[in-house]
Amino acid sequence: MEVEYRAGNEHCWRNFRLKASRDLSQPQKMLLIGVIQDITEITENVCQLKDTLNLWNLVLDTIPVMIFAKKVDDDFRYIIGNRSFAEFMGHSVHDIQGHTDFDLFASREAAELFRQKDLEIMKNGRAEEFFESPLDGNGNPRHLRTNKIPFVSASGEAMLLGVTIDITELDARIQSEEFTNNALSQILLENDFNSNLQKICESIRNQFRCDRVSLAIYDRHTDAFQIEYRHAPDCNICLL
Repeated sequence: MEVEYRAGNEHCWRNFRLKASRDLSQPQKMLLIGVIQDITEITENVCQLKDTLNLWNLVLDTIPVMIFAKKVDDDFRYIIGNRSFAEFMGHSVHDIQGHTDFDLFASREAAELFRQKDLEIMKNGRAEEFFESPLDGNGNPRHLRTNKIPFVSASGEAMLLGVTIDITELDARIQSEEFTNNALSQILLENDFNSNLQKICESIRNQFRCDRVSLAIYDRHTDAFQIEYRHAPDCNICLL
């Protein structure tokens, strides 16, 4: 039997162990051997460690940055992934642990690209920063800036740490600002309205990779949109 208990005050902890044994000289007699150990310091250290781990997990799951680690010699299986990373993958934090990219990504091609990059970094033996554009767990394209750092654990195992920032919205804003600047520059350089409109529509088609652009005016009286202009690759601006 083993019991841990407080002794005297809430900051003092004891461990009591009781073991039954027989006296070899008198086998019919049962002996009880008890040992009491002061475990106050050990208990305090364990509590501090738990508090530190809880705080660390809170930080990991709160920051808007994806953090993960893989065990290299175990087929690059994930040993940790924070909440941001799990949400990107479309899995729970628990489901990520112990699995590889081939288990978690729907696209085998994407998983092979990640594996190839992991092998390259481990071969070079140094950290690397790069940009990538995979699909998230919902099939949406994302633009990521990733840092991968190889390291050795306290037990001597090869590990790979990853820190990823989702820059999709930032990239979209930059493209939007570039589009706006290009449109304003075109207006300043060209006085003809139709020519300006055509250049702007071409920029829209290129940015959004669409085959045609239509501009409409909303009529509040009829509660309907009236298409005024249409632009396609095989024609100039059409005034309707």
